[in-house]
Amino acid sequence: MRIRADTGSCVASGLCAYTAPEVFGQRAEDGVVVVLVQEAPEEHRTAVHRAVADCPVQVLSVDEGRDPEESVMAPYKAVLTGGPAHLPEDLRIQHVADLAETVKLPFGSGYEHFAHHGGYRTVDGERIPEFRWVGRTALAE
Repeated sequence: MRIRADTGSCVASGLCAYTAPEVFGQRAEDGVVVVLVQEAPEEHRTAVHRAVADCPVQVLSVDEGRDPEESVMAPYKAVLTGGPAHLPEDLRIQHVADLAETVKLPFGSGYEHFAHHGGYRTVDGERIPEFRWVGRTALAE
């Protein structure tokens, strides 16, 4: 089981390090995810998959060693459109595991939600799925 993390998109929630501390850590200076072992032992499989599924911005992926077409969590690069005008451009490109799921992006005092509507956009010469803003929820206290 090979593990990958897009550290450039990580929002330092720490859920991965909490869920699978043998596999994930966080950089001391900014809390961004660190993959401690590139090949996770079989006994950590369940925890790793939970960490991948629970990541709020889907920056983690797992390659089970299968053909890339069959990879369980092969992420898609996606562009987020709509929502708050002050959402930074670098947050508008995300990696998602499943085009059918809603992207839940922590931002400010809540979460911005984006859903794939079937459309695509060309970004830097690459055709990628477009996720449109569908709403916002507040952080629970």
